[in-house]
Amino acid sequence: MLRGLVDDLVRRRLWPIMALAVLVILVAPLLFLKSAPDNAPAASDAPPAAQPGELPTGGERLVTESNKATTPRYKGGSSSDPFAPPASAIAATKAANAPAATKSPSNAKSSNGATSAGKLPSKAVITNADGSKTTITTQKPSTSKKPTPKAKSAPQPKATPPARSKTTYASVSVRFAKKQDSKARRNIPRLQTFKAGDTVAAMFVKYSPARKKAVFAIAPSTKVSGDVKCRRKKGVCRYVDIPEGKSVRLTVLKANGAKITRRLDVVKVLTTSEIAASSAPAPTVAARTAPLAQATCLLKGMLVLPVFYPSLPADACG
Repeated sequence: MLRGLVDDLVRRRLWPIMALAVLVILVAPLLFLKSAPDNAPAASDAPPAAQPGELPTGGERLVTESNKATTPRYKGGSSSDPFAPPASAIAATKAANAPAATKSPSNAKSSNGATSAGKLPSKAVITNADGSKTTITTQKPSTSKKPTPKAKSAPQPKATPPARSKTTYASVSVRFAKKQDSKARRNIPRLQTFKAGDTVAAMFVKYSPARKKAVFAIAPSTKVSGDVKCRRKKGVCRYVDIPEGKSVRLTVLKANGAKITRRLDVVKVLTTSEIAASSAPAPTVAARTAPLAQATCLLKGMLVLPVFYPSLPADACG
């Protein structure tokens, strides 16, 4: 490899540069190995120090000006300490380090000099190191006022609920018989009993202004046919609601198993306003076929009869 490198340098005519480089490498160390002169100072000797009072004039002036430039100048008398912190910093430090003294009732004084137990002073005077005094406000006098209690309002009177309107009908005229052209019964009272033989076929409960129908209670086993269907409660036929001018045919089941058929028509319903407009005298209330207590008992019995049970006898509550 070295032989090839030498041949390459000779071929390219670069061998003079290579020879010069080798010569420098060999001669350079010999130059540094020459001996030092006899009068050269030793490396460890310190430079000679100047004697006092023997500095040149330029050196003395340079030292004097350098000392004046680095020496700080302070204004004020000789009693002030240039390294003392500001008075405000001293006051804040003392106030932070002594909270117990300001909160103590024995040391607390108000702004007018009076001592009050349990209250913090509004002002505190602190003497600084240079003799000056600093006043610190620790608490502002409270200006809050107690809230004024609100006057209780007088209780408002409760609104009186409107009175319930009375019944809007004056009389109901019905026809209950085997034939259609029988005599009508005028102004029937509530809980009027309609009998088929000795069995209760129906009972007049009331007139419903909302439905504009007369309400009759019947036994669940009663067969209803005609213009009106029975009204059911929980799937059981309990009432027939008949408007004015309509009729139904009731087939009643008796206790012995026999069946009786009657026709029930609502002929006329007169309201209070209609009577007042026509100037006709109010009709006289017809007498009940049964006393009130007995009629109430019969109605309750009709409304609890099971399905397929015969209707109640007329004297069931008598």
